[in-house]
Amino acid sequence: VRVKARHILLSFPDDATDAQRDSVFALAEEIRERAASGEDFSALAREYSDDQGTAQQGGDLGWFERGSMVEP
Repeated sequence: VRVKARHILLSFPDDATDAQRDSVFALAEEIRERAASGEDFSALAREYSDDQGTAQQGGDLGWFERGSMVEP
């Protein structure tokens, strides 16, 4: 079985403070809630993702065999 994957990558530096990490986690939760309520995931990825390789493609990672990706 093949699955199509998309993502929104949010990052922070290795030396981030607790406040910086908390801010990124809060943003991730806000984005998750917006996507779950029906907002366009591709638009959210283009706006927020730090992954320069996929952000402009709406976070599209392509097709994968089920089980070949790392667990979230």
